[in-house]
Amino acid sequence: MIDRDAWFREMPGLMILNEEKAVLDRILKTMRGNDLLQVSGSSDGRLISQARVLRSFFVDNYCHGQNTRLFIQADFHCLPVQTESMDIVLLMHTLECSKTPEAVLEEAYRVLRPNGQLIIFGVNRWSLWQLSRLWTRRKLFPDIKKYHSVAKIERLLHENDFEIMQQQTMCFRPLFKNKALAHTFLFLEALGQFFMPYCGGIYMIHVTKNIPGMTPLVAQNIYPAQSPAR
Repeated sequence: MIDRDAWFREMPGLMILNEEKAVLDRILKTMRGNDLLQVSGSSDGRLISQARVLRSFFVDNYCHGQNTRLFIQADFHCLPVQTESMDIVLLMHTLECSKTPEAVLEEAYRVLRPNGQLIIFGVNRWSLWQLSRLWTRRKLFPDIKKYHSVAKIERLLHENDFEIMQQQTMCFRPLFKNKALAHTFLFLEALGQFFMPYCGGIYMIHVTKNIPGMTPLVAQNIYPAQSPAR
C-alpha cells in the first residue's frame, strides 16, 4: 500500500506540499461555498485551512487509517458523489496517477455545481525536474502512471466546457532531501517565477465549470392590434 501522507512529511514531498499550500491559501481565500471535495494528495487538513466551506471531503483509492476529515475510499474515475453537489473540487496529483485523465475530468465536471471551481495540481512534464528524473531514472511522485503536459490538460478542460481562470507553475528548486538546504535556495522560487514562469516542477490550473446558456424566449403579441375606440 502506498502511504502518500508519509511521502509528504519528508523531503522533497514536504517542499512540494508547502508550495502548493501557499498557492491554495491565496486562491481559497477568494471562494465561498458549502462543500469541498479533495481527490488524492495529502490528507493533511492544513492544506485547505483557508477554505471557506461548511464541509470538506477527502477521496483516495487507498485507505487512510488516521484521517480527521470525512474520508471516502473510491476510484477516481467513478466518484460516489451526487451530481452537481460540490462547490469546489481539488485534484491533487490525481491526473498523473490515472491512465485516463479525461475520465477524471469528466467526473469532476459531473460533481461540480454550475459555476463550481476546479483546482488542479500536477507534475509539469516540461520542467528541469524531468531532466533530472531521466538522469536518475527514479519516480518523482508515488503511484505515477503517466506525466501529462499542461497543453494536453488544457485541451481536455476545454473539451469538458471548463473555463480557465488562472494557471502557474511552482517548485523551481532542485529536489533537495535536506530541509535546511532547500530553505537556503528559497530565492530560486522568486527567480523562477520571473525568468522561467512555465518551467516549475509543479503546475496549477484553476478553472470554472461552464453551463451552456439558454436563449430566453421573446414574448410576442399574438393578438391583433385593435383600433382605438372612437
